[in-house]
Parts: sequence; C-alpha cells; structure tokens
Amino acid sequence: MEPVVFHTVGAGGQAMDEMVENERPFAVVDLSLHELTDHFFGGDYDAGADRGKAALSAGIPTVLAPGNVDFLVTGPLEAAKKRFPGRIYHVHNSAITAVSASNEGIINLPWVIPKNIDKGTYTIIAKDGHGSTQLNFEIQ
Repeated sequence: MEPVVFHTVGAGGQAMDEMVENERPFAVVDLSLHELTDHFFGGDYDAGADRGKAALSAGIPTVLAPGNVDFLVTGPLEAAKKRFPGRIYHVHNSAITAVSASNEGIINLPWVIPKNIDKGTYTIIAKDGHGSTQLNFEIQ
C-alpha cells in the first residue's frame, strides 16, 4: 500500500476523484476540504459540486477531515479585498491570496458535505477540545 498525494487546487481534487473511480483504492483519507469551501462559498480553487463523492459512492472507506475549511483561495490581494471585503487576508504570492472563510460558511460546511453522498447510513464524529460528538444519519 502506498499513499498518493493530491494538491487541493481545484484540479487536484478532481484528479483524486478520477483516480478513485479508475483505480479503486483500499481507502481514502481526505485531509483538506477547502475545495468544497471554495465551491460552496465562492473561492477560486473549486473542484466542483461532486468533489469527494467518488469514494463515498463506491463504498470505499473514507475519512474526511475538515482541514483548511477556514479559508478560501482567490487571486491577487486587491481583487480579494473587493470580492471578500472585511476578511482576514494572507498573501501567498502576487497571484494567490487566502481569505478567511465567513463564520456562516464554516458552520454550514458540515451540513453541505452530506449532500454530496449517496443513499446509505453514515457516521459523523466531530471532535474539539472539549470531547467528541457522534451523529449517525441515513440518507434515503
């Protein structure tokens, strides 16, 4: 077994899903979901509405960790300030700026992700510094 790494730049998530569909890996561990944040809340690294669905639809064991959902990726700083006023900005380089996601976006993302999965029974385990919460749900 060998890990394969994909960069979450829009095309990276799409490439991962394509590899999952064609190669049927043993499992998928997805540590960076910011392509979903970008899709649903207006960032540039949007991998589409079906991002991450390939593994779940195929019944491949999948771990989704909400890494990097606290920011969107967009273009140069001045353009970022116009599109997302009043946010926190981090200039990655002259062409790429990371912009803090809205609190509403971060709070709503756990409810957006299940819309991407097919019928079945799933478990969400949310952990923070105060313990964990488990939620079992069924999509019909």
